[in-house]
Amino acid sequence: PTPLAPDSSGDLLLSSTEASWVEVRDQVGKTVFMGTLVGEKRFPLGQGLQVMAGRPDLVRAKLGGQPERVLGPISVVQWRSFGPAPKTSLPKAAQAPAP
Repeated sequence: PTPLAPDSSGDLLLSSTEASWVEVRDQVGKTVFMGTLVGEKRFPLGQGLQVMAGRPDLVRAKLGGQPERVLGPISVVQWRSFGPAPKTSLPKAAQAPAP
């Protein structure tokens, strides 16, 4: 999956109206949260996060001004990746010709 751009706070917001098991890992695979999610929980996005939910149809993810998205259908339990916005490289300034 394509990583979503981060919000201005640099947080990934996960929410669920019903209890759902969730695991969140950082970019190096270290678990930063594992347990039952009910309500909302914020995670610093850092260099990227991976999320897996036992009931992906119940868990919503939100980054910045983007609309909330359901992690997936009930039958597709898999890791979802969320990463920082790609850095845009500015064109290099042309050097003035030597006199």
